[in-house]
Amino acid sequence: LGVFWGTLMLVLMLGFGEGLEQGVLRSMQGSAPNAVYVWGRRTALPYRGEKPGRPISFRISDTEALARIPGVQVVTPRQQIGGYRGGAVVTHDDQSGTFQLQGDTHLYGEVLNVVFDAGRFIDPLDDAEGRKVAVIGREVARTLFPDEEALGAWIQVQGVAFRVIGVFHAAVATDDGDRQESTVHVPFQTFRKVFHTGDRVRWFALLADAGTDAVEVDRQVKRTLGRLHGVHPDDTQAMGSYNKAEEFARLQSLFAGIRWLVWVVGTATLASGVI
Repeated sequence: LGVFWGTLMLVLMLGFGEGLEQGVLRSMQGSAPNAVYVWGRRTALPYRGEKPGRPISFRISDTEALARIPGVQVVTPRQQIGGYRGGAVVTHDDQSGTFQLQGDTHLYGEVLNVVFDAGRFIDPLDDAEGRKVAVIGREVARTLFPDEEALGAWIQVQGVAFRVIGVFHAAVATDDGDRQESTVHVPFQTFRKVFHTGDRVRWFALLADAGTDAVEVDRQVKRTLGRLHGVHPDDTQAMGSYNKAEEFARLQSLFAGIRWLVWVVGTATLASGVI
């Protein structure tokens, strides 16, 4: 009985650890594993006559400087209405809802990991010509089009009409996937003209080259943007970032520790049964 119980506990703990690891890794599949996101905050240190507390606002011209950083494969500016959990009122006939509105170039399609139910993502002509088109998530389609086809229909965003050219759902069912499905993407240039954002950029999305240290790319991106916008080199509060590769490395270390703990406890339990 002791040997049986020790063996059972070891198998159960190994299965639990493996299941937990696979579940967490699946939750990270909402975008490319080498994706890096950078956004502006407020400075915490004085620099070159500027007082702390100055907001950092990126510009479209920063894109060229970021593209020259070694190891950067793709860089695309992004715009957004509202904060991380904010949004815009989107309507169709008598249906309405509040969803995230993003202004993106066609390059963001390489970062986003979704499955299209109908239509397509933004293409270069949509952005170059400033077309009033929109790509919507499945939750947006369910809310605004409960009894009709969304593709080809028109939606209203703050009084501006956009034609739906694509409907998608998240590749994995997670909280991040739910957020993706409640998002409306419109061409970046259209967003600029319609909502009068000028040359400001809310944040940047980047892809690091395969085999490149994305953490180092993250540092170089912040260093480059800091030089362009007068940020003290030691100011770690002026810009925020999310690095999927760094998070993945932390999780790998965490699960390595869990596996070690499982083997130690399981082996000790089995050994006690043998004794």
